[in-house]
Amino acid sequence: MQQPLTVSLDGEWAFYYSPLKFNPEHDALPDRKLFSGRMVTPGYWDDHYELFDEEDFFGRTARFNPDYRKPHFPMARSLTPHACSSFLIGTGFYWKQLPVNIPQGAVATLSVGPAMWGCSVFCNGRFAGQVTGYSTASDFTIGELLLPGDNNEIIIVVDNVHDDGGAYCRVDGSHDGAAFGARPGQHRGLAAQGYQSERAGIGGGVSLKITPGASIVDWFVSFEEQIPHWRVTLFNGAEKMLHWTIRDDAEILLEGSEACSSEQVNFFSRGFTGERWSDRAPHLYTLTLELLEQGGQVIDAAAMQWGARTVRCLGTQILVNDIPTYFRGVTEHCYFPESCNPHFDFDKYCRDLGVLKKAGFNFIRCHTWCPPEPFYAACDALGFLVQTELPSVWSWEEADAIIQMIRKHPSAVILCEGNEKIIDEPAIERLRRLAANLRKDAPGMLFNPQDAMRGIEYEFTPQQQITMEPFRHDAKRLAEVSEFSDVFGSLGNSYFSYLHDRFPGIEAAERDHAIYGKPCLSHEIGILGGYLDFSLEKRYEDTFIGTDMFQAARKNMQKHGVWDNAQTYFEHNCRFITSLRKQLIENLRSCPSITGYDYLGGIDTHWHLTGYPCGIFNEFYEEKPGESIADVRRYNAETVLLCSALNMRNRTGGKSFSETLLISYFGAKPLNQGILEWYFKLEDGTVVASGKFQFGDIECGTVSTIGAVEFTLPVFDIARRGTLQVVASTTEGIWENHWNFWVFPPVKIALPANVRCVEKLDEETVRFAAAGGAVLLTRGFPGETIEESFRTHTSGRAAGHAGTIIHQHPLWKNFPHEGYADWQFFPMMTGSHSLVNDAAMPAFTPLLELIPSFKLVRRKSLLSEFVIGCGRLMICGLRLGIEDPAAQWMQQQILNYLGSGNYANAPEWGLEALLMRVNGASVASSQRFKKVDAGGRPIED
Repeated sequence: MQQPLTVSLDGEWAFYYSPLKFNPEHDALPDRKLFSGRMVTPGYWDDHYELFDEEDFFGRTARFNPDYRKPHFPMARSLTPHACSSFLIGTGFYWKQLPVNIPQGAVATLSVGPAMWGCSVFCNGRFAGQVTGYSTASDFTIGELLLPGDNNEIIIVVDNVHDDGGAYCRVDGSHDGAAFGARPGQHRGLAAQGYQSERAGIGGGVSLKITPGASIVDWFVSFEEQIPHWRVTLFNGAEKMLHWTIRDDAEILLEGSEACSSEQVNFFSRGFTGERWSDRAPHLYTLTLELLEQGGQVIDAAAMQWGARTVRCLGTQILVNDIPTYFRGVTEHCYFPESCNPHFDFDKYCRDLGVLKKAGFNFIRCHTWCPPEPFYAACDALGFLVQTELPSVWSWEEADAIIQMIRKHPSAVILCEGNEKIIDEPAIERLRRLAANLRKDAPGMLFNPQDAMRGIEYEFTPQQQITMEPFRHDAKRLAEVSEFSDVFGSLGNSYFSYLHDRFPGIEAAERDHAIYGKPCLSHEIGILGGYLDFSLEKRYEDTFIGTDMFQAARKNMQKHGVWDNAQTYFEHNCRFITSLRKQLIENLRSCPSITGYDYLGGIDTHWHLTGYPCGIFNEFYEEKPGESIADVRRYNAETVLLCSALNMRNRTGGKSFSETLLISYFGAKPLNQGILEWYFKLEDGTVVASGKFQFGDIECGTVSTIGAVEFTLPVFDIARRGTLQVVASTTEGIWENHWNFWVFPPVKIALPANVRCVEKLDEETVRFAAAGGAVLLTRGFPGETIEESFRTHTSGRAAGHAGTIIHQHPLWKNFPHEGYADWQFFPMMTGSHSLVNDAAMPAFTPLLELIPSFKLVRRKSLLSEFVIGCGRLMICGLRLGIEDPAAQWMQQQILNYLGSGNYANAPEWGLEALLMRVNGASVASSQRFKKVDAGGRPIED
């Protein structure tokens, strides 16, 4: 052999399975005659039972995941368990005779995987090596174990027997993640949780590379000084030559040769003047590297796609190629509905991630996992910036392998140790060492110690010294971590996730973020509780994941009589969440000291908590009802127009409308001059007011005021919805945005005759209604009551609500809405109280219904009407007695309706049955709803 040769070993292998764990140090390999089954690479055992299901080893001795449970709803009151699957557990032995004649003295490198959960390799019965990580492919040097000729065999051993408590923890509460500060249930990386969990197999295939006497072991090219810097590791490379080229398509831009004096070769390609790679313009070059004998014979050769980019931090900004860049990200949650395990299809990654790119995203945070190399190649091609995270439990060898792989990709800009782990003193030293390794082995990348810093930003021990202002945090630990960190995945007091409807305003958010002193990428914003799209169930048929989750949800909804509402719930939920998400992200974009975010999630990821519809898009990267890709770009582009109104959208007719307009500008160069046009239009298209003004001198990477909208609102006889539309035209681009406002007539509350407004029912009030009176009850409901918020439940959780449905009723005639409670209801729903329907109540026919979770169905209303004898009872949990135009208008509309005597049909609540509840004879309120925190986790009363 005179030339380097790479041989694919993919396809069928002889296969044997044992339920026992294999230890290569002392366990013998199985006899060759036991390899009676077959298995393929790439592939996972559970996808290919047909290759070995007739073998005796797949009979009574086969073991399967003992932690598997079929989905059943409900599964707890708040946090449901993560999904799991029934997969084969044990050791798989792959055998193959090498199909090539290998010359004596050749260097032979076997590349495997990544294999789940690592692998051992034997060549001709002799041990070649072992890898326990599952994040990257592994190379094994087997040249010295080979025999001359073509009589060589390989055995790869893949083992997924792990006593780490499955996806949760052991019976005694222990788990393998404790030493790393991970919580039970989160002690694995996401590539090893959920449906895929420990599914064993070899994902990336197997190949054999043969070179004559020497080889290129590893190489990468950095660009930290604006010059391509080559770092090459060789085997037997001393006294040989390296020839390199930088090509732009077929054109050679630069080339040269370097003499090799050792196994480590470093050199620069001076004179490079090519284009920079960025999220805006992901220009890639082809690098080639040849290892040559002194006479010019090629010993080994390699090539890669490469981008010239720099990334660094300046104050609270991240600069890509010295340009301030806003990181508009999604949380990559490792969910693959068709393949279950991560796939290796470059074209599919380009198609799927291309949807996110079109929607304005430029950043992907890989939550506690390292995707396969085709994922990074797709991100290189599309222009994504990527944060890679180590699995929650990792070894230094696995961390080194991850860094070695991702450093070749311009898209890989940040390495993070993990997610929400405890950062205590031992963890700080571990992080310090990891940061030092990154700077040594991958110059030009940034270090994020932890996404959401448990033990620094939240969740403290009694022994810690806590600084109380501007919010509770451990200032000492934060200062230590800051010494070696570049960016932070800041929790931000959860004002952009769990508590997004409590956003305290820009000034307060800026005060909180001042403690970091570095760029902050806001951690897991959104997490908005969506709804299942049952139309997708058919696409899970004949997949490993299957349809069990959909079947369990349907059965639960049928049991509670709400199955017929499934599509309505889904559509209304989508429209509600669209409105929440837009404002949430605009709140965040209004804060100058925050330089990005990861939105949870880009797509629905149903392995998490067994049903996690948190995505902007569904799990197949398709739009949901009510929001297009163009709609998302309106608030998720590089540059976004903003309005000072934030969450407060209700106005009173006849008063001044005054709002400041801002621009979050992240263009490639300063914005010198622009013109902004604005219009305030009613729902019928009538323009109430308009204007135009110039603005300019906007620096890159800033949030700047560009002008104000001021006019006097007309007084209408009924409430109206108006939309403020703005368009900014500049030499750098055209941007537009809009916000809905609701304008209500001035109200002076008047109580009609024969109408009472009470906060508690007593027997006299009930009999007053039965005699023909009308009662508005605002507290003290005759049934179970739950305090509600405007925001949806946190995704995946069972408690809370998934949005609203406004049912047809005369009351809504003069109250503008689009079938659900939008921001006009925000003040009224914050701190509101719902009435939970029970079996002894009249038929559930609410005016304002809270959409229940498909996991825990509780039929709840914020506004209901009942017939009581000859009169009426209206039960309203909305906050009416507040200084809010919508609340005042709503209260008067209810009172006017009750006083009109012109009532709609309503269910009748029997007098005696209601009196029994009022007098305390009914069943006490249910204890089914324990208190939960903002994240949906149970807390002590």
